[in-house]
Amino acid sequence: MSEGPANGWSTGTVSLSDDDSSALFSVSTLLPGDSGVKCIVVTYGGDLPAAVKLYAASYTTTRALGAYLNFTVDEGDGSSFSGSGPSSCPGFAISATLYNGTVDDFATTRTGYGSGVGSFAPTLAGQTRAFRFTYTLDATAPDGTQSGTASVGFTWEAANS
Repeated sequence: MSEGPANGWSTGTVSLSDDDSSALFSVSTLLPGDSGVKCIVVTYGGDLPAAVKLYAASYTTTRALGAYLNFTVDEGDGSSFSGSGPSSCPGFAISATLYNGTVDDFATTRTGYGSGVGSFAPTLAGQTRAFRFTYTLDATAPDGTQSGTASVGFTWEAANS
């Protein structure tokens, strides 16, 4: 009888982390024309090639506020933006605009990986991509949006390609 060495199998991993542990925006007392910007860096931690997409989760709005929040997501490069505040993204270098519309449209049409946005396709752990989020409350928002709210989660998902 001849016996060879034991055979074995293991799976690879895909994982993501970001440089901020809090919500990108927590803004109250908005006025028509008010705007803000926030950047975040997403880091890949897996050992398999992957495609990363950004999409919305847990969207709520009252008084149609989300329909009047103009919203842009840009993808690019930059270092850490943790703590940079809602009004600056020093060192961000844009490579593509992933979305330009309203919070309402993004949150109702980009609801999962298949409809998500992004071109980040890391192949090695430690690769990063920066994202810049910009909002402006439309200057023509009607009186009916007063006391309105909008809330949305942003989800990055990596899938082995």
